[in-house]
Amino acid sequence: MGGLGCAVLSGDIPMIRRLVEAQASLTTRAREMFEVGIGPDFAPLHLAVVRSRHHTTILELLLELRSDPNMDAGASSCALGWCPSAHAVEVMVQARADVNRVCGPPFRITPLQTAAMTHQNKEVFARLLEKKADVHLLGQGLRSPILSMLATFCHLGYPDRLEVAKLLVEAGADPNARCKSAGMMYFLGLLARLRLQFRKPPVVAHIFANLDVASLGYAAIVGEARMVNLLLGVRADPWMKNNRGVMQMELARSQDVSQTIDAHIQRLQRDDESDSVASDLSQRRSTDGSELGLVIQVPF
Repeated sequence: MGGLGCAVLSGDIPMIRRLVEAQASLTTRAREMFEVGIGPDFAPLHLAVVRSRHHTTILELLLELRSDPNMDAGASSCALGWCPSAHAVEVMVQARADVNRVCGPPFRITPLQTAAMTHQNKEVFARLLEKKADVHLLGQGLRSPILSMLATFCHLGYPDRLEVAKLLVEAGADPNARCKSAGMMYFLGLLARLRLQFRKPPVVAHIFANLDVASLGYAAIVGEARMVNLLLGVRADPWMKNNRGVMQMELARSQDVSQTIDAHIQRLQRDDESDSVASDLSQRRSTDGSELGLVIQVPF
């Protein structure tokens, strides 16, 4: 991790200044420690970002000392997407962080996608959108629409997932936008399909084997019934097929998800029947009225 990273985590401002004056590197990387929220290849700036939930003093200091606000965290994501508060987003954007930056390979995802992957709160998304983050922008390796990214990671204890989904839909995110994979991600998809032929494939194998579905398919795979219900409510298509001809509703891996989709389809069928009956009644009334008019006009 290096001395500067340790000073950042401990909040020792005088030590940070002394180390930078002594030409300590601002790009020394730390090993991942997911149990404390530290991702792979974090530089001191990323460490300052993740500890900025309650105050941004250390983050502002590192930016003042010329840390690059668009620095990638290895191959996974850019720093802006890890911001845990709206104020941290504001600080980063003021320092010229790009809200539509696509990070390095192999994932090549955007700050919005990173925020979904790292379970940031609704206020963070609201501020990113306020700063003109593009809900339609796809990455270049894992070309995943923002709602698909959210649906993929929503089952891992994400309390704000439904509120974030509503916010993204209001901002114009399309629940039926399909994910597209390219390069390495395409070949990972082929390997995942092979893994499905063996016993007890993990959830991640199901996800990578079905990269070309939309958000509903991902929510069905991970077994998030409440997200499935929300997406169906904003017109996600359960009959949409992937390139192998498998419908999104057929990807459900839990009874709760299957029941949620079945109940939605039954409601649609009842609504269609009601509309059909109403249309028939309207036509009959119109016909009866016409016939009555003809009878009245016939002279005796």
